[in-house]
Amino acid sequence: MRRALRSKQDFHPHHSVSGNVIIDNLWGRGITTVEGSNVQITDNYVKGNSANLAGIYVASEGSYGTAAPKNVLVQGNTVQDTGGPGPGHGQIMLFSGNGPLSNVAVKEGQKAQACGKAR
Repeated sequence: MRRALRSKQDFHPHHSVSGNVIIDNLWGRGITTVEGSNVQITDNYVKGNSANLAGIYVASEGSYGTAAPKNVLVQGNTVQDTGGPGPGHGQIMLFSGNGPLSNVAVKEGQKAQACGKAR
């Protein structure tokens, strides 16, 4: 399951992705905000991803013409067995493919472990 937030498609001024459990995702990223603003990604558990993509992904993507995220907080999440060398994704990945990210913070309390996957 992937949870994606795009501010153009969602009229809420503030977004919270909190308390989710995402295990053994077959494709895609665990939690994603592309072009999001005023987003809090907190206290989630993300484990496993057979595509080796990021557990948490905050980005602007040039190929899709999405704007850069702003005012995003990532805190207190547990992320294991995601990311990998093939696609070049980390457990928690910040990517500015179409403009710089603004006021994006990854704060204390993160637990990211490879759990035996090659990095």
